[in-house]
Amino acid sequence: MKESSLLTPTLTSSANNAFQRGVVAGTCRAISALTNEFQDLLDSARIDERKNQSQVAAARLVRLAAHITQEGLTAVEAVELLRQEAEAIEHQAQELH
Repeated sequence: MKESSLLTPTLTSSANNAFQRGVVAGTCRAISALTNEFQDLLDSARIDERKNQSQVAAARLVRLAAHITQEGLTAVEAVELLRQEAEAIEHQAQELH
């Protein structure tokens, strides 16, 4: 018998298969855990972005309301201002895509 084979432990075929299944199962669990963490981070970022967008929209509406009041705009003028603002928002959204 060769000396190197005496020093190298050998696994039986069934033990080797069990070992490989364990490694694969452990790897799958680790990948699943990382995937879940990533999904949680992504969900959190999406929620934060929605909150930020809501705050921006609310601030725009407050600014428009103040402008309408300060300038004493008529209903027709106020509606036109709202349409212009909606168009500006649509253009912004298109630039992001």
